[in-house]
Amino acid sequence: MYQIKDVLRKVVNDKSLRRIVKTLEKKMTLFDELRQIMRIALPDDNNGLNDSGKIENPSQLDEMEQKLMTYVKKLKSVANNNPLESKQLTGVIEQLEKYWDKIFAKPIKIKKGNIEKIIIPQRTNNLSEQFYRSLKQLFRRLHGRRHVGKELLFLPEEIALIENLKNNDYINDLLRSLDRLAEEFAQLDIDSAEVPFEKEEIDLFVPQKIINALKTFKPMEYVAYFMKNYADLHAVG
Repeated sequence: MYQIKDVLRKVVNDKSLRRIVKTLEKKMTLFDELRQIMRIALPDDNNGLNDSGKIENPSQLDEMEQKLMTYVKKLKSVANNNPLESKQLTGVIEQLEKYWDKIFAKPIKIKKGNIEKIIIPQRTNNLSEQFYRSLKQLFRRLHGRRHVGKELLFLPEEIALIENLKNNDYINDLLRSLDRLAEEFAQLDIDSAEVPFEKEEIDLFVPQKIINALKTFKPMEYVAYFMKNYADLHAVG
């Protein structure tokens, strides 16, 4: 215990470590403030990366934009007063300003029948990342392997439509119920539909290793060699 106490005392009394801790605490405070403004992955929530944001109406979006403008001004002031932190803070400011129009994309008005609805565009790629992670988990359970890049690479884009079957709004709008799924497929006009795998030319991803092997692959020479050796063995026999 005395040895542990001696080590801890050295750590606690280390001035350079204290400065690093204080710097990290300041950065954490600034980062948490940004999360609060953006309403994404809030410190008190447990959703983490699965948090898709909580903007529900245009007024909240306008409020967030005003707060973020004030926040960027604050970052610029901190960067000007702290040369050591200026580079990192400037990088954050540049990224925010670069994607400002996408962060605050205008709401989209749609009309379904007599009902008008406002859709707030996604400000992050969290939904796509969640879908990607769920597919990775699925393939890892199926194959028992950690690396499933090949399986993901050859997936068709239509896999997203299957995932939509978990969305009740999607089901209600298109099918009304999953019980009608077979009936809806039966009504498809397959003969007139252009199916990708029926095209004469299919764009497939071929690994470079296989391409290089095919350049030196001469099947007829292998056949001739085999036939010659077979004839020689037959003559000897």
